[in-house]
Amino acid sequence: MPTTTQPPKVLPCHPSHLPSCLEIYNHYALHTTVTFHTNPQPLSFLASSLSTTTSLNLPFLVAIQTHSAEAKTKNEGAEEIAEEEVLGYIYATPYRPQRPAYDPTAEITIFLSPYSTSQGIGPLLLSSLLTHLETRNKTIRSASPARNNTTEYIDGEIRELIAMVAIEQSDDVGEGKRAGRWYATQGFREVGVMRGVGWKFGRGVDVGVFQKGIGKR
Repeated sequence: MPTTTQPPKVLPCHPSHLPSCLEIYNHYALHTTVTFHTNPQPLSFLASSLSTTTSLNLPFLVAIQTHSAEAKTKNEGAEEIAEEEVLGYIYATPYRPQRPAYDPTAEITIFLSPYSTSQGIGPLLLSSLLTHLETRNKTIRSASPARNNTTEYIDGEIRELIAMVAIEQSDDVGEGKRAGRWYATQGFREVGVMRGVGWKFGRGVDVGVFQKGIGKR
């Protein structure tokens, strides 16, 4: 039965995507130091993030690839069977939301299926997220014509993105180091390192802090 695979596309996350997203996340929780969780997380972990982003019109996006195949029916006809595969996901949430002065800043989270790395999925997701945030900012500013052409902050805008990257202290070529280099290629700058703040699998873990301004690609 021949199978046709469509190019990856980015869509808003739907609750039906969350189990696949969680499977991706729990892989990293159990087998890597790129997240500080050490046990599998329940579905409510990602459902809470989806609820937060949806309520604030912040992006929670998934990269999807559709695989299609024709199957014969009992009447010797044919029907197309399509299956969606989640390749990765990305979302932006408020940075330290308990402190309103941080309102212009959001923190991003991105995870790819371990079978979908180095295939351009990360840049595709990040570009889509940036486009969403830039469009969102333009909508907010257009609703305040008197301040639209000023640099004054308008409530609701996201002007800065923060990404936290876990980096094993003893590994110069591990996933954390590769992630840091990837963020640099995407226009983020490293603004600090929190040293020795994590301990996982008997190894010390630093956290690199990367920052990017919205609209400054």
